[in-house]
Amino acid sequence: TTPETPVEPSTPAQPTVPSKPATPAEPAQPEQPSEPTTPETPVEPSTPAQPTVPSKPATPAEPKTTEKTNTPASPVVTASQTSQKTSPSKKLTAAKLPQTGSDNKQSSEMTLMGAILLALSAATGFVIGRKRKKD
Repeated sequence: TTPETPVEPSTPAQPTVPSKPATPAEPAQPEQPSEPTTPETPVEPSTPAQPTVPSKPATPAEPKTTEKTNTPASPVVTASQTSQKTSPSKKLTAAKLPQTGSDNKQSSEMTLMGAILLALSAATGFVIGRKRKKD
């Protein structure tokens, strides 16, 4: 198939002139806003009443004392007890448990000793095992 030869283009007709747009209608007049009302003035808060003072607790009755023959006349106070009594604001802290990844010298030394012991026992077992196989 051979292509057809192109046809001469025709001259375009005159474009149509657009018509004049219609004038828009007058917008409706907006309603007048109503008169705003003023908010009520806030009421002044009253001062709270004086809190009541709690009454003092009644003194407990005297506890019965039982006599023991091995009881010392006055309790023995140690140095750690006196320091606790003199500074009640000090918090008592419990012993901390070892944390993962802590840099304790003792824990790193124990790990190293365990690794050395493991290596020595493996080497000893290897040597003894070879001797038994030869026999």
